[in-house]
Amino acid sequence: MKLLVISAALPPMPAGEADHTFHLCRRLSQRGIDVQVLTTAVSNIPRGLPFTVHPVMKNWSWSDLPRFAGFLRRCRPDAVLLFYSDWIYHRHPMITFAPLVAKAIFPGIPFVTQLEIHKASINATPATRAFMKGLSVCSRNRIDYVLGGLVAWSDRLVVLSEVHRNELMQQHSVAAGKASVIPPPPLIQMAPLNGDSRNRGRAALKLSPDDFVLAYIGYIYSAKGVDILFKAYHELKKRHPRLRLLMIGGDLAACNTRSYTDTLPRLIEELDIANEITWTGSYEWNTNEASLYLQAADVCVFPFKDGVKLNRSTVAAAAAHGLPIVTTASTTLEPPFLNGVNMLLCRPNDVESITAAIESLIDSPDLRGRLSQGARQLAHDWFSWDKAVDRTIEALGIYRRTAEPAEEEVFTTECDMSLRSPPDNENRPHPKPSPDGRGN
Repeated sequence: MKLLVISAALPPMPAGEADHTFHLCRRLSQRGIDVQVLTTAVSNIPRGLPFTVHPVMKNWSWSDLPRFAGFLRRCRPDAVLLFYSDWIYHRHPMITFAPLVAKAIFPGIPFVTQLEIHKASINATPATRAFMKGLSVCSRNRIDYVLGGLVAWSDRLVVLSEVHRNELMQQHSVAAGKASVIPPPPLIQMAPLNGDSRNRGRAALKLSPDDFVLAYIGYIYSAKGVDILFKAYHELKKRHPRLRLLMIGGDLAACNTRSYTDTLPRLIEELDIANEITWTGSYEWNTNEASLYLQAADVCVFPFKDGVKLNRSTVAAAAAHGLPIVTTASTTLEPPFLNGVNMLLCRPNDVESITAAIESLIDSPDLRGRLSQGARQLAHDWFSWDKAVDRTIEALGIYRRTAEPAEEEVFTTECDMSLRSPPDNENRPHPKPSPDGRGN
């Protein structure tokens, strides 16, 4: 069975979409599916990937449409899965016509679009904008100004959270009945969950056995609420001198406004916590560095300003490691998130609420133990790769599972797999800009 996966992002591109594409394709390949990935023409595609990569697309604009159609004819897939996020296709609408092109060439093949984001925008010439607007009007909004025909022409849609599915169905009635929710599992390589991994992580981070470590993992931009975390840490440090703050992969995302990019370093200086924060910097996508760092932590904190949702793969990573999680409740809280059972939920943009939640965990090993158990159950129920692959295959309609999945394999390249020690704090006072994807 041949599956064509279309994604403009693959590792080592620093983007959630790249990681999601890689991990899903690897696991689909382990199920015996012939996975062919169509991606951007770049020179740094890793060798030895467990699926076939075709880096042939130049810029995903109208000029690339004949190239896309030609590749589709040569590939002759049994099904197509498109990873869609506007920015990885330069916000050009060409890719939104992929389902129409595919069905014109091979009318019978299923076409599934996985929406990696829930809001998109268009960045094109005035002529293209007018063209898209005209199509939208003539089709009575069946063809969307931004999403083109992705919603109408795809056989199935995959979204990453229930909130996003509800918003999609409110905007596009045709989405009802064809949208499935498949939350992203951890998009990192997992190290063995044991004391040795924890000791390795803490040794590399130069942490002492008595240090109580708060961790944050993911890209940094204004909606992540990292400024709230810094303020809460400042208050907690007064009463808990052995408290440490670990920022895993925390790079300032390129989508930040200049004001926010400048605000965080100033805030760190004002709070006088620069020497208390350990920045790991970006971790290699094909190593288990992030997993070792997470195992070195005692609590994971996500002060999202819009609240926690199922699309947060960093929450999935923390849960899979059994870390007690402190995060914020959204106005439309999804049922899997249970306050006091698998996480502590706080009010968004509320330093006192976050501070109190973290302190309750510092003071109560029993509470940490209960939340750790709840986090593992949350990961099993909602962030399992086994279940995500099953549901993806079901959405594609190309394969019925008849046996247990293959034993998990860890992909590595020839790079050094040893854990790198992060630079000294005085050499890395704050993160550097880095492109952001879905907002993990």
